[in-house]
Amino acid sequence: MYTMPPDRDLIVDTLPAYPRVSLAQGAGHAFKFASILGRVLSELAVDGATAYNIAPFAVDRPLLTMEDPPRAFEMYLRYNEQTRAASAHTPSHAP
Repeated sequence: MYTMPPDRDLIVDTLPAYPRVSLAQGAGHAFKFASILGRVLSELAVDGATAYNIAPFAVDRPLLTMEDPPRAFEMYLRYNEQTRAASAHTPSHAP
């Protein structure tokens, strides 16, 4: 048993209320990304930012803040396409 966000995607971000606290949570498949996650987290810890676009993995992305997020993967795919299209102009955490 493992914890998985409703969209089955990673969470890689700093905490909004505590910007010096970086976090990464996997979605079952995160172990494959351990080296890049380590690099991103170290850049966030040392520099406060990363050159990698981590915006799609934000801790406060809409699906994670919903009261009752869709659970079915097909529903997620439709929702994710709409959300990513709408946030295409959102700046990343990069300096």
